[in-house]
Amino acid sequence: MFTKRTITFAALLAVAFSTARIAQADIMHYNGMGLKKYVDVLAWKSLAGRNFGTSAGQVKLDYQGTDYLGYCVDVFAYSGSSAVTEASYTTLRNGEQVAYLFETNSSGITHREQAAGLQVAIWELLYENNNTLDFNLDTGNFKITNSSVIDDANDMLDDMRANMPGNYSPIMQLLVLQSPCKQDMLIGREPPVIPEPATVLLLAVGGLFVLKRNRRRRALENA
Repeated sequence: MFTKRTITFAALLAVAFSTARIAQADIMHYNGMGLKKYVDVLAWKSLAGRNFGTSAGQVKLDYQGTDYLGYCVDVFAYSGSSAVTEASYTTLRNGEQVAYLFETNSSGITHREQAAGLQVAIWELLYENNNTLDFNLDTGNFKITNSSVIDDANDMLDDMRANMPGNYSPIMQLLVLQSPCKQDMLIGREPPVIPEPATVLLLAVGGLFVLKRNRRRRALENA
């Protein structure tokens, strides 16, 4: 029979596991790029504040022992390995739209124009500051000059406008890996499995059993 004390112990156990996870220092390992294409970005009038040329597309990352194909959400730093902290996609400007683009398109990327298109579409959502225009890579204050990439990016943005539900919430667990010195990256992984309440209580019962056994052993040793 589960008592109030057992349930309390289960809650403390869950908090302890959570605290241990948050305190863990994690490294984002940068392993180069996957599918990509060089793009010329015209953004000196946008929130990015400058024109630049760069490779846009999939970023190969290793994080917590798992390989990911991430996308850059920070054009103000260089890519590279770094200690990172996890943040929600909602911390990004137009974060829900960015999440929809990533979740809808990232798994179906098959060629470099698509990969670059998804990247610059994400940047469009992050850095366009002409609020009188729909998000579009042909116009506004954040633009690129590569026509093939523009077509893919605009197709993704058009789909977002037409099909993104008003109450959209991603199925994947989308994380922003924030670095103090390298580019922040967006990754997606399977949602965490949340234990059933009965499983947590069983863990608590097991923990109580171990505590009682240790106390009994110490009492016998001190007798």
